[in-house]
Amino acid sequence: MKRLLSICGIALSIVLLLAGLTIWNRYFRIPPVDLLPLPDNLITLESSAGRELLAESEFIADYERLTANFVPQSRRAFCGAASSVIVLNALGSPGAPLDQSSFFSDSARRIKDPLRVSLSGMSLGQLGKLLRAHGVEATVIYASDTDVDHFRAIARSNLMTSEDFVLVNYQRAMLGQVEMGHISPLAAYHAETDRFLILDVAAHKYPPVWVSTDALWNAMRAPLRESSPRTRGFIVVREEASRQPAPLSLIRPASVRDGCESCRWRRRDAVAVAVLRFRLDARLVSVLAVRVAAAASGIGDSFHGNASDGGQRPSAFQPARGRHLDEGRRGMDNRV
Repeated sequence: MKRLLSICGIALSIVLLLAGLTIWNRYFRIPPVDLLPLPDNLITLESSAGRELLAESEFIADYERLTANFVPQSRRAFCGAASSVIVLNALGSPGAPLDQSSFFSDSARRIKDPLRVSLSGMSLGQLGKLLRAHGVEATVIYASDTDVDHFRAIARSNLMTSEDFVLVNYQRAMLGQVEMGHISPLAAYHAETDRFLILDVAAHKYPPVWVSTDALWNAMRAPLRESSPRTRGFIVVREEASRQPAPLSLIRPASVRDGCESCRWRRRDAVAVAVLRFRLDARLVSVLAVRVAAAASGIGDSFHGNASDGGQRPSAFQPARGRHLDEGRRGMDNRV
C-alpha cells in the first residue's frame, strides 16, 4: 500500500512539474524566435519597397524616437506593456527609462498586475488606465465609436508631431497573420499608398510592416468576442497638459515639410540601421532567454530586479537593453 502511495505521489509530482513547465513556457518566458511568413498585402520595412515608402513619407515625426526606444515584448501577452514602455520612454515620462518590469509600478499594479497580464493580456481600456498611471494623457478611442476617415485624420496629424504617439489594438487574423489580438505603435504614414507603418513589438514573429489604412481599420473593428459589441481601437498618448511647455500645432507648416529634401539621404541611411537593429533584437531574444534560465533564482527575483536597487535595475526581461545587445548593435552599426 505504501509503495502504491509512493508511486502515486511521484506520478503526481511529475504531472505537476510538467504542467508548471508548460505554463512557464507559454506565458512567462521570453518568446523564442519563430519568424513567420508575411501575407502579400503587407510590406515589410526590411524590403526595398518598404524602405522606399519610409524615405518618401512626410509623416515620420515619431519614427526616430520610437525606433530609438524600441523594445520587443518580453512575454507572450506583453505587447501592451512593451508598446507602453516605448512611448513612455520616448515622451520622457516620470520614472523613465522604464522596462517591462518597472512599467508595473504600484499604481499600475492596482489596475492589473503583471501575473494577470501574462495570463490574459490587457484590454484597450486597461491599457489606457495603465498609461495614465504613469502621468501621461491617454485618449482611448474604440473603432465602433468612430470611422476610418476620422482615424486616418487623427493618425496623420499625430505622425506630423513628435510630442504624441498612437498605439493600435487590432486582430492579426484580419491582416492575414496568426489569429491573436495585438497592440503596437504606429511610426509613419505614406499618403500616396494610404499605408501606415506598424512597429510590431512581437519582433520574434514579425518585422515592422506597412499596412493599408482600410485593412488596419478592419482589424481594429474586429470585436473582442463574438458575443460582445465592443471592438478594438487605438490610443493617443501625449504628455499631460500640465507638463507641456506650450500648445503645439498638430500640422507642420508646409515650408518645414517641403524644405526637408536635403535630409532624405540621412533618412535612407537611418532606415538601413534601424532594420538591422530590429533583426538583431529578434535574434538575440533567444540568447537572452538562456541568460534568464541561468541567472534567475526565481520568477519574482528575475522579474522585479534586486531589492537593493529598488527593483530599477534592468532585468533579464529587458531584452533590447542588455549588454550583449548593445555590443551586437555596435558591431552591426560598424558594418553599415
